[in-house]
Amino acid sequence: DILWAMLDALQHAYGEPGNIPPGAFRPEPAR
Repeated sequence: DILWAMLDALQHAYGEPGNIPPGAFRPEPAR
């Protein structure tokens, strides 16, 4: 669960999923 919490924190840090820089793993598809 901690892993998902960190992923959520990452998502909030970026603001919007579309703002995730290329090359970085994307939390959404992993779910």
